[in-house]
Amino acid sequence: MAKYALWTNDVETTSIWFNTLRDETGFKVWKEGMPVLLDIYQKYGIKSTFFFTGYIARLYPDIVRMIQCYGHEVGSHSYSHKKEDGLDVLPYKAQLHQL
Repeated sequence: MAKYALWTNDVETTSIWFNTLRDETGFKVWKEGMPVLLDIYQKYGIKSTFFFTGYIARLYPDIVRMIQCYGHEVGSHSYSHKKEDGLDVLPYKAQLHQL
């Protein structure tokens, strides 16, 4: 009997250890963490969705291609995680044009 689970991965530049946003964190994820995670998923036949901001996808396009080559789905969640104080949709429309 097949078993199913919903699993997504957000690829970020956020360092939980250092509590900062750092581009170096994204590079470390791409070079060290992502290959290990993708190999584990492949070993157990897991398919997942990976969400990127447009900023990360532009900064590390190879990580997006790597994920696609493993047969996973790639999604976007805005261009950046710019903090907005209100619910004005105009800044988000501008981000859509950047994507």
